[in-house]
Amino acid sequence: MDMDRTTQQLPDPRVQPTLEQAGELAEILGILPDPRVQPTVTVEKAGEVLGIGRSTAYAAAHAGELPTIRIGRRLLVPTAALLGMLGITSGAA
Repeated sequence: MDMDRTTQQLPDPRVQPTLEQAGELAEILGILPDPRVQPTVTVEKAGEVLGIGRSTAYAAAHAGELPTIRIGRRLLVPTAALLGMLGITSGAA
């Protein structure tokens, strides 16, 4: 019998999950999309995940404290880099 998303067992926080596991966990928690599906998020979404406001997120991006890529006039945050900032690595667990 499959468990629904709210009753799934969360992984041990002392173990660094792989990028695949991190994407699945972030998606389960509704925090970030899986980086394989959505490789970037907006600066506003990154700020929301980090618990900071929009203007603080843009200030961090311009100061180089938040990893970003610019495409035309858009400033985007790579999802994998944001997961890395949160201590979630792409290496094996």
